[in-house]
Amino acid sequence: MPKKDKRQIILNSAEELFVSRRFDQVTLEDIRIKAKVGKGTIYRFFQSKEDLYAHVLLAGLDTLYETLSRTTQDPGTHEEKLKAAAQALEQFFRHRRGVFRPLYGGDARRMMRTGNWRAEFRARKHRILEPIAAAIREGIVDGRFRATLPPEAAARIFMSVVREGVAVEEREGTPPVSTDELLSLFLSGIRNQ
Repeated sequence: MPKKDKRQIILNSAEELFVSRRFDQVTLEDIRIKAKVGKGTIYRFFQSKEDLYAHVLLAGLDTLYETLSRTTQDPGTHEEKLKAAAQALEQFFRHRRGVFRPLYGGDARRMMRTGNWRAEFRARKHRILEPIAAAIREGIVDGRFRATLPPEAAARIFMSVVREGVAVEEREGTPPVSTDELLSLFLSGIRNQ
């Protein structure tokens, strides 16, 4: 099997485990068994569990960027593009919330904010805002959205609204908030009155 395939199998196996269990509950042995590789094979590609976890996160952010880029380039109004982006974000956070949950607290968050990963993680987080900011910028140029809030800041708020809509359901056991409701909440604040 080519090296690239083994690496991807390890990443996919690790992501499946990180989705279903907390970071501290997953061991490299668990990943090795799920991926059906030797421990040495894991260490050929990744220095540690933290290194592997960081690669899982970065791969997830790359996938999210590609998805958002596609959905916001489809024809339609700015609001339709934002609705498609909100649906893509909701699906992403629902499917991968177990992987990304540690980023909002604990050891994994500290890991991603230090050392070599900090710059890489920040760059990827900033990059995923670009397609959303572009759709908002188009709405500003067309006069549909207020120009008082920078598009990048509005994109960050947009992502936070969708992420929290998913997270509040998990944390508090409340009924799910629909993407349409979240989008309506966001758009009511950004539309030109």
